[in-house]
Amino acid sequence: RAGLVWAASGETVDRSILVRSDRGGVPGSWSEAGHGLPHGFIAGLSLDGASDPRRRTLFVTANGDVYRSVDDGQSWSQVLGGAECRVTAVERDGHVVYAGGERGVWRSSRGGESGSWAVASAKEMKGDYVGRLRDFQWEGVHDIEVDPGRPGRVYVTAYGMGRGLYRSDDRGATWKKLRGSDYARAVAVDPAGPIYLTTSPACRAGGAAEGSDGILRSDDGGRTWASLADGLAWPFGGPIAI
Repeated sequence: RAGLVWAASGETVDRSILVRSDRGGVPGSWSEAGHGLPHGFIAGLSLDGASDPRRRTLFVTANGDVYRSVDDGQSWSQVLGGAECRVTAVERDGHVVYAGGERGVWRSSRGGESGSWAVASAKEMKGDYVGRLRDFQWEGVHDIEVDPGRPGRVYVTAYGMGRGLYRSDDRGATWKKLRGSDYARAVAVDPAGPIYLTTSPACRAGGAAEGSDGILRSDDGGRTWASLADGLAWPFGGPIAI
């Protein structure tokens, strides 16, 4: 459906609403699309690609809770509360849904239905420090990406000392650490094979560059990595997509 866009918008990231445009985001085309969704720290929006194109199913986190819409984002209901989640992801068939944040990774095998969620993370993915959410420096999960070419394979970045990038080939039952990083931010998977990892100690001005790898790429499943930071003003990397 060309031109259909959802986004979080607010004076600050922790004072946001969910908005929608049917005309590619041109000025004047945006309206609030969050009936039933509280205002606040809205993040981790994902779309179920297997849902009816005329009536999409979406997931988003609001103030740490996970919400689902089955009517194109017009109305929302909470499906996971009290789990401190900041991101979501949906497998291609729409049955398996992931969410994550300070308390690790959660998984639903029934399309995100309330009551169907269970912990599916490695212990070290969890964190204690939260700080100000607007600084995006909470310890724990910062990104979840499903592999577009391999069902059951999912990647997770966890931010904080001794954490990094992880991969599971069995939907979170077991995990393998692919690369250690104190500042892992996001991961993207190219259907052709490469994996991209971004790291940054901060998401706004004032962060020290020490310890940050910026943007990395692996062409062999995470065994070796090459830096793509050459030419960046600072070796910082944030959200990334293929």
